[in-house]
Amino acid sequence: MVNNAGKPERMMDSFKAYSTRALRNAGLIGPEAKPWSRHGSTRYLWTDEHIAKAVEYVINGQGGELPEFD
Repeated sequence: MVNNAGKPERMMDSFKAYSTRALRNAGLIGPEAKPWSRHGSTRYLWTDEHIAKAVEYVINGQGGELPEFD
């Protein structure tokens, strides 16, 4: 059996599940709400520059194209 614990898709799914429970418990979303898009970005961020670009996008660039991480 392959351990998928470190895969970005698995981590993203766990984060979404935990966050959804917290939002519901806080009364911020209803029981039928689906706050997340289907799937999501699972890009690898290998350098400090990649992380900085991703943070910049999350804070200021939502809705636009994702930056390139070459």
